[in-house]
Amino acid sequence: MTPLRAALVALVAMLVPPQAVFRTRVDAVRVDVLVTRGGRPVAGLAAADFDLRDSGVRQQIEAVALEDLPLNLLLALDMSASMTGEPLRHLKDAAHAGVAGLNANDRASVLAFSHVVQKRTPWSADTAVVGGAIDSLEAGGSTSLTDAAFAALALREGVDGRMLVLLFTDGLDTASWLDPLAVI
Repeated sequence: MTPLRAALVALVAMLVPPQAVFRTRVDAVRVDVLVTRGGRPVAGLAAADFDLRDSGVRQQIEAVALEDLPLNLLLALDMSASMTGEPLRHLKDAAHAGVAGLNANDRASVLAFSHVVQKRTPWSADTAVVGGAIDSLEAGGSTSLTDAAFAALALREGVDGRMLVLLFTDGLDTASWLDPLAVI
């Protein structure tokens, strides 16, 4: 190697920053599982009842925790003019059925939408409050379905525990500002 070439190699080596080395370690991985028999959760399971594999390699299970987390039910209800009459009655019946299926520790909230999106109730375990909000809804205006779906999903951020969004609509978006593909 010529002296000029050796000097250039040394100069390049000084200018190129060394590659950073990152190391990471995982102490635990949480795997959520629901085991049912005949549609009902199976109780009393222990770590020995599970076989967990990662890329075919059996993993040691150190703990099994049974959790009965409260459910947060967000009812996103289409209140546009196309829902007037019998469709609105069916929608309210379905929303009431959803609320009736909640347990004592569960909460619900109502998000109504037409050309505007409104959260009609705060999160509440009081089914009478939620039912009253459902009963008070009236149809009118155009439909912002995509905007309502985005708002419903965004409301998950401030909620602890499990979240279920039930969105009831006749399915025809006529007024959303947001692009449906961007929301998806």
